Amino acid sequence: MKTPAALHDPATRHDAQTAPLMVAGVGASAGGLKALQSFVAAVPADSGIAFVVILHLDPERESRMGELLQDRAAIPVRQVDGPTEVEANRIYIIPPAHDLTIHGTTIGLRERGERSEHAPVDLFFRTLAEAYGPDAVGVVLSGTGADGTAGIRYIRQGGGITVAQSPDEAEYDGMPASAIASGLIDLVLPSARIPAELIRLRRQPPVSGDDTAGDGEGPGLPQVFATLRNRTGHDFSLYKRSTVLRRLERRLRFNGVGSLAEYVPVLQASSTESQMLLRDLLISVSSFFRDPEAFEALAARVPSLFDGKGPAD
Repeated sequence: MKTPAALHDPATRHDAQTAPLMVAGVGASAGGLKALQSFVAAVPADSGIAFVVILHLDPERESRMGELLQDRAAIPVRQVDGPTEVEANRIYIIPPAHDLTIHGTTIGLRERGERSEHAPVDLFFRTLAEAYGPDAVGVVLSGTGADGTAGIRYIRQGGGITVAQSPDEAEYDGMPASAIASGLIDLVLPSARIPAELIRLRRQPPVSGDDTAGDGEGPGLPQVFATLRNRTGHDFSLYKRSTVLRRLERRLRFNGVGSLAEYVPVLQASSTESQMLLRDLLISVSSFFRDPEAFEALAARVPSLFDGKGPAD
């Protein structure tokens, strides 16, 4: 099996026969069974996607979720019972009283423990984003509360895809509505339509052409910058090219085009697309303080820099 690092390399992420392994984390809580049954019933046997279901379960009771979903699914459904190698065309389910993570190609299992703020969907989404980058998908289905909303930020930062069930279809709209309100959701769809859209995006050829390679100085990029500047007032011409191109690749993927030359007319014809691209380019980084020891050291040392200094210094 290819490693996630190889799958994220544009040179190896797609060929004539295969597209990259896509791993979709599917989060739900109250009302989630109905949504999940509709979802898995729409997954064909050859999607090429691995699905990991993170459901809020009663820690004191055994779960029948696996068999209930297997009745509707065309692919194997398995409750995770230990370190598990992830494979395409499989559905993996969280067991009661545990959390799931993913590192490399292995799903990890750990006891839930006694945590007052239990957010298993956020936890899995974060590790999924780190492991699979642009080939990670975060799906938020029916449920109460806001679990999944923090996690989708990591998915978006890594260039992955974020999806929410249509709130008007969800039995409990708290989780999908919270995710949508964050402004970080790419697609809002009924649960039964989500798998087909993920398959389409997975099979979308990678970005190609001279204007998306190397330093990104081809003719397409300046036209993108000019259109955004005219439409939004934001000038991205001095932004780091690798970051801009990574965020652009997401928009090309959603619009079904394979190069900036094809994307420019789409961007110029749609004010909505300008706003979508702007949102991707301005996405904030939530992991800035994720190295607490370094920032504790910084906080301890910075005050001494001002010892003996006055307003004129």
